[in-house]
Amino acid sequence: SKKPPHADADVVAGVDPPLSYAVVKEFGSVTAARQQWVASRNRLQRLRDVGAALGLIDGLKGKRPVFVVPADGLTLQQADERFQQLRADYPDYEAVFTKGRTLPAAAAEVRARARANYERLLEPARALVLLKLHEAPSGDPTAPDRETRPRWLPVREWLKEAPTELAGWRGLAWTLARLADPGAPEPVNDLASFLDKDTFSININTINLIIPDALEVRPLTGEALRLVLSPASGGPRTERTFNPSGEGARVEERPYREYLFETEPGGKLDYAPGDDLYAALTLADRKALRWDRGRSRLYRFEALRMEPALLERDKPSAEGKDVRLQARPDGGAPKVPDLMPFVDLK
Repeated sequence: SKKPPHADADVVAGVDPPLSYAVVKEFGSVTAARQQWVASRNRLQRLRDVGAALGLIDGLKGKRPVFVVPADGLTLQQADERFQQLRADYPDYEAVFTKGRTLPAAAAEVRARARANYERLLEPARALVLLKLHEAPSGDPTAPDRETRPRWLPVREWLKEAPTELAGWRGLAWTLARLADPGAPEPVNDLASFLDKDTFSININTINLIIPDALEVRPLTGEALRLVLSPASGGPRTERTFNPSGEGARVEERPYREYLFETEPGGKLDYAPGDDLYAALTLADRKALRWDRGRSRLYRFEALRMEPALLERDKPSAEGKDVRLQARPDGGAPKVPDLMPFVDLK
């Protein structure tokens, strides 16, 4: 109840000497109990607001499902309108959605819902970034349709200028991203900072390769997984070899097997934008896995975080669906920012 049943000046009945409720409230046990109650109330209110914003709770007056992004996405204008709704319906949205803790029983569902909606929200902003890239010159008169580092530089400067076209979108997107992952970077600044970098370090010591049973493939016995870097400058090719450790193991009763590959520590690769990079593994039955596809040809290391191509002799390549390459240590393979579009230039 917002209004306490007794005023501070009221005297507690049946107590000698007389005590007012103001004095009772100062007792350590009472203060601790109230603090615990306030904390529980705040957690439940946050869960209510998070559930309403994600569309998990219906019918709350003044609490619209602002984080629900339809399957066909939102325009940038619609995202801006959603951000204004967020600020109106949840005035303390920063504290509610980015700083509080979700009750453990609901945390996984909240993160999954937030991530799915965030990924749908990325599309209109990615499309605008791609448009800006198309409008910029390649810097190479002989290849006007090529994706080049000079072509990205005007896009980087535009991002740094806090483009008004993305103002509402970025407020909505970053709030949703942090609901999925409290440590998520702000997407516009993240891409701008990424485009500033001249080199990226790839420092992987161990690879866990997860292959689902449904794919019906397995590594060729004793075969190493290779990571190959060829500099765009024409320098010598560098290859790191990850040797198999064991025969592969099933994790609990899950429908996949996990294979471990290891190499000697300290073999760092320095990747410059535009370098060629791929990973490859020979499989049994004349098949192979190859990781060489990402959203941008300039940043091919993203392939290590994506599904590989499944190759079979004399057949078209297929998708290595649900195959996952987990590089260790964490951060050993650089991450391409979420706002990077799928670049359709050469």
